[in-house]
Amino acid sequence: MPDRTEYISIKDISVHFSTSEEQVTALEHISLDIYKEEFFSIIGPSGCGKSTLLNLIGGVLKPSSGEILFHGNSLGVSGKRGKVSYVFQEPVLLPWRTLFENVLLPLEVLGLSIPEYHQRARDLIRLVGLEQFEGAYPRALSGGMKQRACIARALVFDPSTLLMDEPFGALDEITRTTMNLELQKIWTQTKKTVLFVTHSIQEAVFLSDRIGVMSPRPGRLNTVVEIDLPRPRSIDTISSPEFAAYMAAIRGHLHGSAEVE
Repeated sequence: MPDRTEYISIKDISVHFSTSEEQVTALEHISLDIYKEEFFSIIGPSGCGKSTLLNLIGGVLKPSSGEILFHGNSLGVSGKRGKVSYVFQEPVLLPWRTLFENVLLPLEVLGLSIPEYHQRARDLIRLVGLEQFEGAYPRALSGGMKQRACIARALVFDPSTLLMDEPFGALDEITRTTMNLELQKIWTQTKKTVLFVTHSIQEAVFLSDRIGVMSPRPGRLNTVVEIDLPRPRSIDTISSPEFAAYMAAIRGHLHGSAEVE
């Protein structure tokens, strides 16, 4: 489990959007502390505001009320620059750049000295198992390989926080399971604070230290479930009675059966 050092504090966040017909409440009164180097997953029904919450943490959106603190400080977009990185569901790679060149892209955006990061980029490409494809273009990569490349790209400038918005949602089940194992290894080795949005209960239980379960819109934080399973977790972990009990508990909270433990 993480060391319980509060790293990100979400304090009474609400988000309202105005449309031509009405005001929509996307998130309502969410408070949550994320610990340093924790793997925290967010799960809930479609439209409950999971991605909105991630975008608030990343500074892409501003809350209508409440605040988000990093190490006790309120940071704007500029303050989070170089500290927070994203991995999205779709692996967006520039087709005219090689895998290696795509991994280096955030350094150009941040204005960092690219040659100084060449070895780090190669080390990350090796970490995600793509060292033989440094010179390959995206068209030559499978969906899982593209997502591995995106994870390496997200880590290349050494952010402290990794925001992952359903990164494996478009992959087939076999590839998704493989990517879960790979992500666990990467997280263990890099020691990042990870916030991970998913629709998969199994994926959330397998990867997480804790899981935040959200309600239908307006999104509220129904409960936080701590996952006390030994690490590293393996395929065998998924078939254990303890794993099944956690899945049943999460399912119960999602469907309003709070008595499920």
